Amino acid sequence: MEKPRKPVLKSKRRVSAAKGEKPEIKKSFSFQLEKTFFLLESIGKRNISKLLEQCRSLDMIEEGNANRKSNSAFPEIDRKHLFYRKIKKDVLAIFEILEKDGLAPQAGIQLIYPPESWLAHISHYHREVIRILERNYGQPVWINLKESGVLSFKTETVFCYLSELKMKSKNVLTVRVASKAFWSGSDARKL
Repeated sequence: MEKPRKPVLKSKRRVSAAKGEKPEIKKSFSFQLEKTFFLLESIGKRNISKLLEQCRSLDMIEEGNANRKSNSAFPEIDRKHLFYRKIKKDVLAIFEILEKDGLAPQAGIQLIYPPESWLAHISHYHREVIRILERNYGQPVWINLKESGVLSFKTETVFCYLSELKMKSKNVLTVRVASKAFWSGSDARKL
């Protein structure tokens, strides 16, 4: 009787080399950020365990201990969940889900990228995020903040924003969606 063969795993790496040279391993970043956009549509509607399961099913890297630091402007939460994933060679995505009483009162996505990635990669995600936010939360309002600004969206129960700012040599595109009830006892404008 033959032993069962182990399944062949398809690698997401490509090897290339010219004759006589050491092969160079190139990683393929085939992660589709669009698969995470459920985070922008789930606030106040989904149990936190189901959201976390979805994130884990996408092979995102989960930060083990993501409890937040004390911040008086921030509402009390039970826990902060952080996930990471490189979506392109030079683009890192950070996913944040806040937990309170078994629900997700706030979730967000940050893309950290070099400025030259804007047209090649980030503008596509920017358009997709705006489309999702407009579909769920209506037309945005532009709010000027210091040297930049944010697009603000809201409904009777939810508010969200989309911003872009520069941090050292990288740019950061941030979108966060939060329940108004979660922020009702705090001043959201401080953040």
